[in-house]
Amino acid sequence: CAISYEYYQAPDPRILPDDAFDFLDWLGREEEQDQIRLINLPMGREESKLYGYFQTLSGYPHVEGLAGRTPPPAYAYISNNLLLESWNRGNAIICIAVGRESYLAALDQLIADGFSHLVAHRTLPEYELIMRSFAGIPVSYEDDYVSIYRIADLRTSCDSSALLVPNALTHLSDLDLPLSDFPSPSAAALTLHPSGDISAGMLPLYTSFFSEWSSLLHLNLADGKVMHPPPPIGQLKSAEDMLSANSTFVLVYDPNQTVETELESYRSWLSRDFKRCERILDSEDIVIDFFIRHDLPCDLEIDDNPFAIEYDNGIRLGTLVTLLRERRLDLHFLWSDLPDESYAFSIQLFDAGGAKALGQDYVIANKPLAHQHIDLSALLPGDYVAKLIVYNYDTGTSVPGTVISSGTRFDRAYEIGRITLD
Repeated sequence: CAISYEYYQAPDPRILPDDAFDFLDWLGREEEQDQIRLINLPMGREESKLYGYFQTLSGYPHVEGLAGRTPPPAYAYISNNLLLESWNRGNAIICIAVGRESYLAALDQLIADGFSHLVAHRTLPEYELIMRSFAGIPVSYEDDYVSIYRIADLRTSCDSSALLVPNALTHLSDLDLPLSDFPSPSAAALTLHPSGDISAGMLPLYTSFFSEWSSLLHLNLADGKVMHPPPPIGQLKSAEDMLSANSTFVLVYDPNQTVETELESYRSWLSRDFKRCERILDSEDIVIDFFIRHDLPCDLEIDDNPFAIEYDNGIRLGTLVTLLRERRLDLHFLWSDLPDESYAFSIQLFDAGGAKALGQDYVIANKPLAHQHIDLSALLPGDYVAKLIVYNYDTGTSVPGTVISSGTRFDRAYEIGRITLD
């Protein structure tokens, strides 16, 4: 077999003016030199090579260093931190009411892990994509090439007065609703706009509001067809891709900017695969609708009294909806916090005498929403009890759990319903 090698080539210092290195001199005058850990922005493969060159001069470690062939797990730390992941996607993120707790948790993690300074390289084109992240944050050092912020100072962005953004979406920045009032963040988010242009003030607020959602896409109409601005590198390439990759989404728009004829075009496009379940928010400034695929019940996400179990291995069953259609039992699951290990579940039916009449086992896939159906045609008429068992796929060991609403504990099987067959 042939093996190819990619060698790192540092930038030629002759193409960088002398004052482009001034920020390293400033960092060199900071106290506790052995405690300096950098986050360089914007992120990216080519950008990180430049930052690697600066590291050879200063010795300061930084968050994104790339080898010639970088394996995907190398980005696990970045992917699991809300701030780093947003910047890695080329998105600005602002600490607004709805996402404040998550923003601060990610910031606290960076501080606990020793990161001290954020260096924003202003001359790189991608800087414009993330620059709104720093509105209202005091600059510790600035020149024509970089702006440096102390990581701890990012906390000031949670002050509402820091949102010095022209034409800011006040209906989002002031919206103080807990995430529990919305469908699962596993849903995608689509925002509607009267044109393809999204102002620099609007984009980071939308991005911050939906920072915990699986994906975010901004849409507009062109000649009656649904279009969208080009997404950042690494994100889904089209609205069609986004819809095919998600089972649920929220649709967000300002009713003052979206006329009814445009809404009809969007609704017609969406109705091919999705149905609207409910209007989550309806105000003068913002409308948020929740959609789900036609083959899924709305109760999976919007049930006021959800069936919820917390298992001892960390798995959470947020909702289970059971539907009996003649001699077929349909089960719709909403899972979350799935572990890396392989787990499965068993659905078992017991007759009136307590004898096991049927059992079906399924692997818990790495997807929040799951749909299984069980053929009941072989069962005799009568009453049956259905029970759910979650177990380790490799060892067969059952997992105990707790019913969240009541605190009821169970060691193995939990009754999920009763059915009657004629």
